[in-house]
Amino acid sequence: MISVVLALLFCFGLAVAVLALVALPARRQGREMLSARGEEVVGSLRERADAGRLRRERPVSSPPVAAPGRETDAGLNDSLSARG
Repeated sequence: MISVVLALLFCFGLAVAVLALVALPARRQGREMLSARGEEVVGSLRERADAGRLRRERPVSSPPVAAPGRETDAGLNDSLSARG
């Protein structure tokens, strides 16, 4: 088990070293890290995240109404607590 953990740590260290030697200097020089397709994917993900954030922040117009003949969650909880 210890050998597996050590191998994982070695791989993680190797990945960090590759990033430090290749990606960071390239980014500092202003070179793009993603291809044109990658930039499109990131842009669409940002748009979807913004749309989801706006949906979450929008106020709810009215509370949900139970269908006729069905109890709401609050009514169900009250009836269950009355039983015992």
